[in-house]
Amino acid sequence: MIGTPSQYTKSKLVGLNSPTSLKKGEYFANISEDGKIVGSLYIERYNELFVIRDLFVLPEYRGRGLGRSLLVEVIEALKPKKRDVILYVDPENSAKSLYESVGFKLIKKNTHFGDKYLLA
Repeated sequence: MIGTPSQYTKSKLVGLNSPTSLKKGEYFANISEDGKIVGSLYIERYNELFVIRDLFVLPEYRGRGLGRSLLVEVIEALKPKKRDVILYVDPENSAKSLYESVGFKLIKKNTHFGDKYLLA
């Protein structure tokens, strides 16, 4: 499923459920605090672009800039690859402001997966 935090009650990617291997074109990052994995980001190459498939921070750790740190770090790592980065966001998701603050722009509303954003 393509999605963002509002579509998950608990991410499949945080902590012990982190992937043990990745295919070519997949990127994954965890962020921890006090030795505990509290957030994760998963990006997958799809044709000629990258799609953010999952960004999740445990509810009790939100609002501390951890999601932003994950996004910025992975976006910086992808820049040399010179491919567009997109994500789909539930229109009710309050994280839209986070995505917009790091440079994502709304390009299409109400797709099958939610509103579509492109990293400008």
